[in-house]
Amino acid sequence: MTGSFILTQGAGQKLEFAINRNNVGVSEVEWLSSGDNFRKVALLASGAAELVMKPIVKAVQKFLKSLGTVTVNVTEAVNASEFFKTRDGLCVEELPFSRFISDARAGTGPVHLSKHRLNNELLDSEIQTELPRTHAFLAGEFCQILATMLTKQWGGKNGYLINDGKANIFYVWDKHEMKEFAVYVNWNSVSRDWHVSVWGLVGHRWDAGLVVFSPA
Repeated sequence: MTGSFILTQGAGQKLEFAINRNNVGVSEVEWLSSGDNFRKVALLASGAAELVMKPIVKAVQKFLKSLGTVTVNVTEAVNASEFFKTRDGLCVEELPFSRFISDARAGTGPVHLSKHRLNNELLDSEIQTELPRTHAFLAGEFCQILATMLTKQWGGKNGYLINDGKANIFYVWDKHEMKEFAVYVNWNSVSRDWHVSVWGLVGHRWDAGLVVFSPA
């Protein structure tokens, strides 16, 4: 057993300088002075023990909230070039959207979609980190899916598309330009029509509360 330790003024000053130099707070000093914590540090200093760094696991921020899976039953093939024209109840940016119509194909049957809500304002790149790798729709099937959804909710009816003025987002692959575009669909309660527009992925930040669909 060693003798009692006496903290000299010089040693006390060195300890005080070390504490300030390393930006150590009161809570750390209290931890050091409690139990056998100081002995553990002394063993480390003497080489009788070694320090093992534990990885710090940070909580992963979830950008999206899952709203589950929905099924769109495409019961009737739609002529996309005729459907996606601006008329009463529908406003389409026809020139940008035409990139998808050229590849549209007729097809029927149930289609399963994943639905998510944005927790906060997000860039496309942030949204896509939490979507499956195959999150983009092919143009041909997308035209049939969207036409079916809009038909079922014509006039702003309730359904899978949100109709509170916020947008529904679909990522669609354009095989001609070999890149994705975001298709923005929202209900305008003033003009009483659905708006369909196409956005390039150029750093636009989407508002919180929007919904994004992807193939399930």
